[in-house]
Amino acid sequence: MRCNYKTFTKIKLCPTDLDHLLSIGQRTINGDHPDDTAQDITSVTTLAQIYAACETVKPTRPVQLLNTNTDISHMFYVRFADLFIEIDVTQHLITDEAGILYRIEAVEDLGEYHETIALYCKKGGDIPESRS
Repeated sequence: MRCNYKTFTKIKLCPTDLDHLLSIGQRTINGDHPDDTAQDITSVTTLAQIYAACETVKPTRPVQLLNTNTDISHMFYVRFADLFIEIDVTQHLITDEAGILYRIEAVEDLGEYHETIALYCKKGGDIPESRS
């Protein structure tokens, strides 16, 4: 099968499309300790590292009929076989090589073929905030 490079309307990703190294981490909120002087009670544990294709979108543009409460800024595409953990949007987040955090808003199996997973994310900062 012949690949069409860098076109994200397809379902199958070629290895050359996967040019972003991402870390999927689990955010845990620890208890507040009375002896601590800092209020840093959120920690992130890295669960997996995967290569993904990245597409940035304008926050005002609707993304494939997806309705979330927040605007989507990035869509990461990963191969189904590479993602060996189940993504929980309330506990997991993505960190790129530059240390920027992305909150996962939704996960979609494109076409229900179990070939490509789309992670709809919102760009955060460099501090893992808690989701209330």
